[in-house]
Amino acid sequence: MNTNDPDIAWLESERNSWNLVLCLYQNRLYPPKDKEDAMEVAVKHSSEKEIVSSLYVVDNNVKESQLVVDWLEKIAADQLESSAAPRLGHFMDKTVAWENTLHQLQSEHNIAYSSSRHIVASLEPDAQLRQNRPLHDLDMEDEARLLQQVFTEIRFVTISRSSIVTPSN
Repeated sequence: MNTNDPDIAWLESERNSWNLVLCLYQNRLYPPKDKEDAMEVAVKHSSEKEIVSSLYVVDNNVKESQLVVDWLEKIAADQLESSAAPRLGHFMDKTVAWENTLHQLQSEHNIAYSSSRHIVASLEPDAQLRQNRPLHDLDMEDEARLLQQVFTEIRFVTISRSSIVTPSN
């Protein structure tokens, strides 16, 4: 599938919009029946989960807002799943971490892309903090991309494991 095609992008946006309309319509069509019971649960129990669950039953605006957030997270998860962005394996397929720093440390004079700053003198996990020096510039970029990808993967797993709030029948 060509994601750069404007027709495909338009169709995906159309599908996503109709999914939101369906979700909001179902929420309004099948309102919860036990609003009084939900209020009693909120008053009697102090569990955050029970209080929030009862709030979804009592306040329709909160529930619809959560439905929109869930919808946006689902779209983000779908885009991540179909994107060509590197996965964590891309960052872990090397035999050596921080290979540019290692290469510069091993060969001071014959390096094509040397760092613009003085880098760490050894490759150990706390060398940056202890020596107060950075890694090689390219390794710093790799670290930033890795952290961004880890955050994205954690968010994706959280989204895919969480259940979307569905209207009760």
